[in-house]
Amino acid sequence: MFEIMFIWMCAMILDHNVMTVVTLNLGMYQFTESPSDYLALTLVRIVILPLLIVWYFDITSMKAYQKWIWLPVGIAVLIGVEYLSDVLGVFEHTRWNLWWSVIEWFAVFVVLNYAWLWYRKMLRKERG
Repeated sequence: MFEIMFIWMCAMILDHNVMTVVTLNLGMYQFTESPSDYLALTLVRIVILPLLIVWYFDITSMKAYQKWIWLPVGIAVLIGVEYLSDVLGVFEHTRWNLWWSVIEWFAVFVVLNYAWLWYRKMLRKERG
């Protein structure tokens, strides 16, 4: 339970705060002025993407090698959600390349994986 909440919080911090601030400051996304579109963007960035990341870690938690085998599928799903958001008009990629999304999500998965391993190690240490 605590591991899932830890991954959720880390995913929200990494994806929503860091990536959104960086892409907004560099002008890589153009957001609409509609409040409903902004609400949809917030729903995608705070709920759907972290939920998909938590689901990925949940289905690959049995064996360590499964994480790296299923990593391209996890990245493809997250890029698909970004593409769907772009098609539906939630935001528009202005100066964004597809390879940057692959690099972004790979970095998020690597950082979350090592943060998750560190958190599990700390839990084991506390439990004795």
